[in-house]
Amino acid sequence: MEFCPPERQTARHTLDVAGWRFEYAVFDTPGEGPRRTIVALHGFARCVEDWAVLAEVLPEPARIVAVHLPHHGGSGPVDSGLAADAAIGPEALSQALHAVAQAAGAEGGLPDLVGYSIGGRVAFAVLVADPLRWGRVVLLAPDGLRKSPFYDVTVNTRWGAWVWRAIDRRAERVLRAMDQMLQLRLISKHLHGFGRFHLESAEMRQMVWLGWRAHRRCWPAVRAITAALALHPAPVDLVFGDRDRIIPPTNARALRRATASLAHVRFHTVPSGHVMLRPDVLAHVVQRIFPQ
Repeated sequence: MEFCPPERQTARHTLDVAGWRFEYAVFDTPGEGPRRTIVALHGFARCVEDWAVLAEVLPEPARIVAVHLPHHGGSGPVDSGLAADAAIGPEALSQALHAVAQAAGAEGGLPDLVGYSIGGRVAFAVLVADPLRWGRVVLLAPDGLRKSPFYDVTVNTRWGAWVWRAIDRRAERVLRAMDQMLQLRLISKHLHGFGRFHLESAEMRQMVWLGWRAHRRCWPAVRAITAALALHPAPVDLVFGDRDRIIPPTNARALRRATASLAHVRFHTVPSGHVMLRPDVLAHVVQRIFPQ
């Protein structure tokens, strides 16, 4: 599904790897000299163009290779043997991302890995799969540190799939019920808006289903993440917004405790809600990661 209006879209490229097509865009920062290669993964229902702002604020020469996650833009399964809701595993995804980086002109050294929201969860998964093949890691409001029971049941059980199909068929009734619950103050404006965004159109409901299913294997446990971070040789920075109601800083409590002895793993809180790919927020992130 395409989330970027045509006037905002930049030049895009595609690469087919092991039955999957990956669409990506490249953004270079100003400056001369050797460039770091940064593989960047966007948030749910977002697009590769979101990462153009990182090129504006990053204080070093870099090539940002922004990759569309499956079922975003032109990314998704293309092998006729794969179901529309096929799940890609973290090992295959890690190999594909490295292949995309090479196709985009990656220079020497390990590529860095940056992820935002669900892109952060996917980044956790590929880091667990290949902890020694990535350089610096920066995760912004990373999903994956707490799993919603609704997501778990919906994506991984037949009963959950039946419930989702029922919601899809009766979406108008569900939306009216949500409106009534908001009027009765049984749910918050935030939850009401979140639900409407994901249910209002048939196209979005299909996107939610396929997107959730495609990434169902990319949700490593905190223990696996901790073990991978212990092996990982480069700095890892996890950044949370102090006003983020979708992925609050408290989601990272277990991981903070588990990695307390790992000096190269750092946690930051910046003034932001969940929308973090903005110049003002990224300026705070850069100040934390590149201290003067």
